[in-house]
Amino acid sequence: MAGKKLHMSDEQVLPATLQRAVIYTRYSSDKPRTASLQDQEQNCRQVAENNGWVVIDNLVHGESKKTEKVLRHLDGLDLLVSQAQETPRPFDILIADEMSCLGPTFLDTLDIAKILRRCGVKLYIVSYELDSGDPRFDLVLSLIGRIAEMNRETMRNRILRGLEGRVRNGFAPGGRCFGYKSVAVINATHSELQGRASIEGYKLVVYEPEAVTVRRIFDLFANGCSASEIAHLLDSECVPAPRVGTGWRDDAVRRILENERYIGKRIWRKTSQTINPFTGKTVKFRTRPELWVHTEVPDLRLIPDDLWMQVQERLKVASEEKKRRQIAALDAAQSAAEAA
Repeated sequence: MAGKKLHMSDEQVLPATLQRAVIYTRYSSDKPRTASLQDQEQNCRQVAENNGWVVIDNLVHGESKKTEKVLRHLDGLDLLVSQAQETPRPFDILIADEMSCLGPTFLDTLDIAKILRRCGVKLYIVSYELDSGDPRFDLVLSLIGRIAEMNRETMRNRILRGLEGRVRNGFAPGGRCFGYKSVAVINATHSELQGRASIEGYKLVVYEPEAVTVRRIFDLFANGCSASEIAHLLDSECVPAPRVGTGWRDDAVRRILENERYIGKRIWRKTSQTINPFTGKTVKFRTRPELWVHTEVPDLRLIPDDLWMQVQERLKVASEEKKRRQIAALDAAQSAAEAA
C-alpha cells in the first residue's frame, strides 16, 4: 500500500498500523513559479512512498502567502494544525518540503512541532530529513536555524558594506528623493556578454520640474505658511506629490523641509527598516548616529544656507509650540478627571 493515494472517505478501510500523512507546501519566493508547489508536493510524496505512509489527498494544502513577512497567518497550515488537535485525529504525519514553509524563523517550526507532538502527530521536513519523532529533532533544527540566521546576517552586512562603498564613491544607494532623478553611469571600458554597455551604477541629478516645487516649499514656509497650508495649496493646484496617488500632506512637506540633501549633504543609513512579523507591515526606525555615512554632494544643492537656517529655526519653534499644546491638553484632561 506504499505510495497509495487516499481520500478521507477511505479512512475506515485502513489497517490500524498504517501511517496517514498530509502534505503542506508554500511558495517561498516573491515571484513564485507554478511548478514550485508541484515540485514540493512531489518531494513530499516520494518521502511518503519511501516510508510506507499513505497520503490523504484531500488534506494536501498548498498556498502562496509569504511567511518571510507575516508570522503564520497561513490558512492551510493553520487548518492542518487545528485538525491535528481533533479527536480522533485525521492524520499521523505532517510533511513539509522546507523549514521556511512553516514560518519566518526556526522557532516557528519548533512551536508547530511541539503542538503536533502533543497531539501524537509527527512533523517531517524533507530537505533536512528531520523527523520530530527523533529525540534530537529540536537540537538539530535549532542548530540549522541558527546557522541559517548567521548566514543571513553575514550576507546583510556584506550588502551594507557594498552599498556604503557605492555611497562614498558618489553613487545613489537606492530609493527616490523628490527633486531628483537617477541616471545610469556607463562604464565605457567594460561591456556585458551581450555587447551592451555595462552600468557602473546610478547617480542622482537635479530634476527641475520637482526642484521648482522644493524651492517654492522652502520659500513659502520661510514666509510664514505652515506645512499643512503648503500641502493644501499644492493639492489645490494639482502639483504632483512625492508619492503618486497620495496627494500632498503636511508630513510630506515637513520631510522635504528637514532633508539635508537639498543643501548638498547626503546622510546614508540614518534610518533603517524591519518587518513586523505579526502584521507584515514595514516599520522604519532611526539608527544610531555612529552608523550614519556623511557625504558632500554640492551638485545636488537646491537651497542656499541662509534660507535653510531660517526654515530650520521656524521648524524648531513650531515643534516646541506643538509640545506646549500637547502638555497643556494633557494637564487639562488630568484636571478634568480629578475634578470629576
